[in-house]
Amino acid sequence: MSPEFMPYLGLAWVAFIALLSAAYRTKKGKPVLFWTISDAEFIVHFASGHKGRSLFYSLGGASSCLVVAIAHGRFVVRPWFPFNLLFLPEIFGLECDIPLDRVVSVELPFSRFSVRRIIVRYRDELLQDHSLSLRFRDPERLMERLQDHGVQTA
Repeated sequence: MSPEFMPYLGLAWVAFIALLSAAYRTKKGKPVLFWTISDAEFIVHFASGHKGRSLFYSLGGASSCLVVAIAHGRFVVRPWFPFNLLFLPEIFGLECDIPLDRVVSVELPFSRFSVRRIIVRYRDELLQDHSLSLRFRDPERLMERLQDHGVQTA
């Protein structure tokens, strides 16, 4: 194969993986073209965050491309299009859609900066504990909403 075609081969490979991840998301009932959540009682666009405390998840964190919401009795964190492609949410754990009764606790660690982070601890469908560290302006509003639903705060 001649070297002139190598960039096109790379682009074709990325396009193939993007189509494969879109088909996977569709099969699992996850949205592909996603920007917002309708009828949400709380919603924040352009949030940042990462899952857990490990270095791997910190390196794979999202920067200003997450939607955080409370809607229809569920806590939802999900990246919007096109950041939900290429299996990135599945690899780095950047997506959760869980009932509010599985949110175990929320805490606001001390921060010297204007954008504070909030740590949300929850249990998945297998009852394994997870945590998400999210950053956006005014995380106290999310904490208040979760308190209204009976979630423990620290």
